[in-house]
Amino acid sequence: MRPFAVITFLGLSLASLAADRPVATFTENKGQWPENVLYRTRFPGGELFIEKNCFTYVLHEGGPMANHGGEHAHALEPLRAHVYRVTFEGAQHVSGTGEKPQNHYENYFLGSDASKWGSHCAVFGEVTLHGIYPGIDLHLDGSKGLKYEFIVAAGVDPSAIRMRYDGQDRLSLDKGRLLVST
Repeated sequence: MRPFAVITFLGLSLASLAADRPVATFTENKGQWPENVLYRTRFPGGELFIEKNCFTYVLHEGGPMANHGGEHAHALEPLRAHVYRVTFEGAQHVSGTGEKPQNHYENYFLGSDASKWGSHCAVFGEVTLHGIYPGIDLHLDGSKGLKYEFIVAAGVDPSAIRMRYDGQDRLSLDKGRLLVST
């Protein structure tokens, strides 16, 4: 068996809740979100929608739910939100495989249109999008935060991976790390 290359692109550091539970989990789409969404994960200050050929980040702070369950001795900050998308240029439209299933499921019964509900939606600690590019998989891991990496098979050219950012205010590099400003 020939070795493969692993290219890591993102890590959001989050404090671990428990040694055996992932910090970020991935909920499958069973009709509660648009058809192009495969999974959704939440993190402090936002959500990430894993789609067939892109990621959509929804970032937010403030608003009436910011201090939900806490004391409200001070004025609430207004809701601020920003959405940006990372498109995997030239990627194949793939389906995902959930890994490390969790011991619970989620239900989404919002609104009166039952066709847009999702029940018994499985929750996973990891997700893999197989063959996003020929010979290249995209793996998402929530064990210690939110991280994704491309798994490149031996002999496959990683330059096939092309990512286009839309909706951010600025992109910059700092010591080899990509910073996305919103």
